[in-house]
Amino acid sequence: MLKILNISFFTDEFYWQIKDDEIADGYPRRISEDWGGLPGYVDGALTWSDGKTFFFKGDKYWRFRNKQMNSGYPKQISVGFEGIPDNIDAVFVWSGNGKTYFFKGDKYWRFESRSDPPVSDRYPRPISNWEGIPNDIDAVFQWKNDRTYFFKGISYYRFNDRTFA
Repeated sequence: MLKILNISFFTDEFYWQIKDDEIADGYPRRISEDWGGLPGYVDGALTWSDGKTFFFKGDKYWRFRNKQMNSGYPKQISVGFEGIPDNIDAVFVWSGNGKTYFFKGDKYWRFESRSDPPVSDRYPRPISNWEGIPNDIDAVFQWKNDRTYFFKGISYYRFNDRTFA
């Protein structure tokens, strides 16, 4: 079972950390204060179950562990995340199947790092497959209540992971 201890939100040059149901003390913080080597703004971020955190911006991605950038980064998305487009809108790992999902415009891609190729030729698919979710989302995350939250502008859309609606 996926256990979420905290969530970080990145927007513009800042990020916030949510613990339980409130913003943690000392936030918001500038991304550059804690994540050295990143550009001021990111397109998306996620942490895999192995503790590696990835940030995406334009055609590049960065990998961190414990807020320390791994050597050799940034790298091209086309190399490390073959089949995923540049300039993504959002990314997250869905607990429904443990796969990583990338969103851009009106499409999404499912990435499986242990598959060859990591993105099936059945992708991209239309975001409309995620019932009720609009195109061109700004961010997405999964919360501990078995719901995924999609953000667009000042609105959010709560998605029921069990009923897929």
